[in-house]
Amino acid sequence: APLKIFDGVRHLMVFAFMLGYMTLAHLFRLYHDYMGWSLDITGPLMILTIKLTAFGYNYYDGVTNKAVVEAKIKDGSPGAK
Repeated sequence: APLKIFDGVRHLMVFAFMLGYMTLAHLFRLYHDYMGWSLDITGPLMILTIKLTAFGYNYYDGVTNKAVVEAKIKDGSPGAK
């Protein structure tokens, strides 16, 4: 499958996308309502960022081969859990 190349980095892609989207929403709000107080999408978006990033990492942990992870931990490789 063509998406196999993203197997090891999908969780990082989810994090980068969510963090970027949240940053753009905050910058948009900063530009249009500087030093103001209004209820907007950025509050729920921060919670959504936490939840979707956790989902991405949990999915990655669930599909990762445990033998590979244990070998990385045993070798002391960077990137090990």
